[in-house]
Amino acid sequence: MSSIKNSLSGILRKTGLLYAADMGRFIFQKINNYNRNKQFKKQDPSFALPPDYFLYETFTLDYHEYMYQGKCNAAELIDVMKLLTDLSIPGIRIIDWGCGPERVVLHLPELLLHNHLIFGSDYNKE
Repeated sequence: MSSIKNSLSGILRKTGLLYAADMGRFIFQKINNYNRNKQFKKQDPSFALPPDYFLYETFTLDYHEYMYQGKCNAAELIDVMKLLTDLSIPGIRIIDWGCGPERVVLHLPELLLHNHLIFGSDYNKE
């Protein structure tokens, strides 16, 4: 399947249609997830979401999955950090290099029970 995807991607790139195909896929996901995303916004209007295209580009255009998977991955990351350091000590500095739309790092303050300094960094200024 990967070789078919790579071949198709190569053809689209050579013909200059890669951007159009990507936008078509983005619009399809936007329409496909419209009701689910609308419901998510209604249930949790204060939850910070990145712009739709950035979310689509880095994860999937499903707000609930962005929030849920991010929280699950943050909890897994905390479990690994606990093996390396004592997280009960306040003021630990944590940086997520390449955080993208902050899907994981967004949940660390809520899941860590102590006062830590948490940063996210990504090369994409958006």
